[in-house]
Amino acid sequence: MGQCFSCFGVARQINTLGGDTESAIGYGVAGRIKTFAKDDFRFQVHGGNTGRYVSVLVARDLVGEEVEEATSFMVAYRHFWTDDMRSTVYYGSTDADLADAKHNHVAVNLFKDITKQLSFGIEVENLK
Repeated sequence: MGQCFSCFGVARQINTLGGDTESAIGYGVAGRIKTFAKDDFRFQVHGGNTGRYVSVLVARDLVGEEVEEATSFMVAYRHFWTDDMRSTVYYGSTDADLADAKHNHVAVNLFKDITKQLSFGIEVENLK
């Protein structure tokens, strides 16, 4: 589990309430970079007309009769305390132009693996 990168694109035709059709194109890049031992750094950047595919709280598909333009990013660092206990600290932000909305979040968590398929944990998050 070393480095991992991915890209995505979305192209859609959206019908407005007024009966028009709008084109919407969005993109994204994400990655994971191994740091020390099992630890890693993760990131995501999204832009364009991603709408609900990135943030249902901030970016809508349409604002009035226009397609929303949004920019979003997230950075995170995951640290393994032991083989079965880990924490992640992360920060993210989403800006939507037409709705003039911004959403920031920061969080830290602690998870314990009970089995390979089951983990329990706690997370503290601040959303603005």
